Amino acid sequence: MISCPPLFLPPVLMPEAVVPAYIEKGRLFPTKADDFIVTASDKGKLIIKPSHKSMSRITKKISGVIKDNRAATQETLIRRLNEVIVGWADYHHSTCAKRSFSTIDHRIWEMLWRWSKRRHPNKSKSWIVRRYWKTHKGRKWTFMSDKNILFLMMDMPIVRKGQMALDKNPFLDPGYFEQRAKKHRLNRKKAICSNRAAQIGYYAL
Repeated sequence: MISCPPLFLPPVLMPEAVVPAYIEKGRLFPTKADDFIVTASDKGKLIIKPSHKSMSRITKKISGVIKDNRAATQETLIRRLNEVIVGWADYHHSTCAKRSFSTIDHRIWEMLWRWSKRRHPNKSKSWIVRRYWKTHKGRKWTFMSDKNILFLMMDMPIVRKGQMALDKNPFLDPGYFEQRAKKHRLNRKKAICSNRAAQIGYYAL
């Protein structure tokens, strides 16, 4: 195994509101909200992914939405959950977040299962499954109503941002950064269009 020395991130590579810092493998990235964790692979490659604190915060927020809608209809619950789920997944779409997305999706399923059992304590598990989960476009266990489908974070395509030129300055070279942002938007559009969920029209009712 190759030993990876501490990696210094120069200020030019930092997103806004991030202070320069030395990082070791697995050390928390010092953003304002501790949203990311940076690791260095054995080959020295920089890997950015959602931090455990960020995952804990979104889990608590989703749990709060479900608790606040204990008596709400399934359609209302899905609509309010999607606002939170899509926003968090979109925020982390350019990081190594697939495993984190899968973890959050599983946590949401567990919370929704408790929500549904609480609403129907005298019903069997099979009845609850038939009531709230459907097979849709070939996918089983789709939490959906007649008008809404719960968004799965795993359906958010990961689109990496390219390496930034170190000799460019956002104040002196605005054209470079505009072109960089435009390219990223185009890559995202292509990724979304080629996504399996989009191809089968999973979220189209």
